[in-house]
Amino acid sequence: MSWLTRLRNVFRADEVSTEIQREMAFHVAERMDELIQSGATPEAARREAERRFGNDLVQRQITREGDVLVSIGNIPIEDQTFGQRFRQQFGSREGAPIEIKVKRGEQDLTLQTRVRMAARVETRMEAVSGAGAKAVRIRSGILRGTVGN
Repeated sequence: MSWLTRLRNVFRADEVSTEIQREMAFHVAERMDELIQSGATPEAARREAERRFGNDLVQRQITREGDVLVSIGNIPIEDQTFGQRFRQQFGSREGAPIEIKVKRGEQDLTLQTRVRMAARVETRMEAVSGAGAKAVRIRSGILRGTVGN
């Protein structure tokens, strides 16, 4: 798994956990199918497939262990103002060198890369004449940042 994939996975931990569970269930099901084809009953096949696969909790932990993102630049990931500080420090520094610190097991790793900017898209919301009351409330909530709260 590339470090970029691991970095992305830090920000989507719930999704990764679901993917791991789905993948593990797939492997157990495949093993069960093989055992049933070789003559085992479905219940015996399930027990044997799970036994061969090993402890579910341990397997999930082993799979989850990997790189832990520590900081980007000199900004700790746990910092509540990470996004704001990152934009302030690197927001206008296209091509600037940047360090990404990762913990892999007992090792502390430092990855060197450069800041790459994506295109920034700005939108403008305008009121539409004849919009219903609900549309007006939604637009107002979006502008205040209170939609879904």
